[in-house]
Amino acid sequence: MLIEINPVPDGSSVTTNFTYENYLKTSDDESYKLLDGELFILPAPNTAHQYVTMKLGARYDMFIEERRLGVGDSAPTDVLLSESDVGQLNLMFISSEQDGMVTSANVTGAPDLLVEIGSDANAERDEILRRNLYAEHGVKEYWMVDPDARTITVLILGRDDNGEVTPHRNGQSLNSRLLEGFSVNLDEVFRCHPGLGEAEEYLICQAPCKSKA
Repeated sequence: MLIEINPVPDGSSVTTNFTYENYLKTSDDESYKLLDGELFILPAPNTAHQYVTMKLGARYDMFIEERRLGVGDSAPTDVLLSESDVGQLNLMFISSEQDGMVTSANVTGAPDLLVEIGSDANAERDEILRRNLYAEHGVKEYWMVDPDARTITVLILGRDDNGEVTPHRNGQSLNSRLLEGFSVNLDEVFRCHPGLGEAEEYLICQAPCKSKA
């Protein structure tokens, strides 16, 4: 039986005291997340969000696979942190030591590294709640990606240095403490999409493609 939920603005809480069992009964017409028993409707990602997910995810997955470090995964896979905390994280990394938490249905437990992009990484109250939640459940590293500002903020959530924040801006290279040796220049992630940056930059990016046509 599906649970019927009345329409509310995207990102709004629609009910409280939900569990994963209730979550599984929601309609497939919407995407949801469950934070501390509160069920939220997720807005559909825009084109810039999808572009950045693809660009960052390609480099991220290649690094993990080449070094056989573990498993990379992405939304819409459910991440079950607890019976009352469930989300669909944009990108995630589960180390080989923890790959038993990856099942055919979901990821049961805390990935080593989580990445959230765009509209799902805003809202100050929500951001603080999730940051504390991820630290509590054992996530070691958390990246917050803002395509509009062209920034990626890396948070270290381990016990000894919880709260360490490193912002990376366009033109800088992102390095991961957890994925030792991983590096990507933010220009490679954010440039060449009409929804990101200046129109002139997009036209410059398109010129080589047009010259080959």
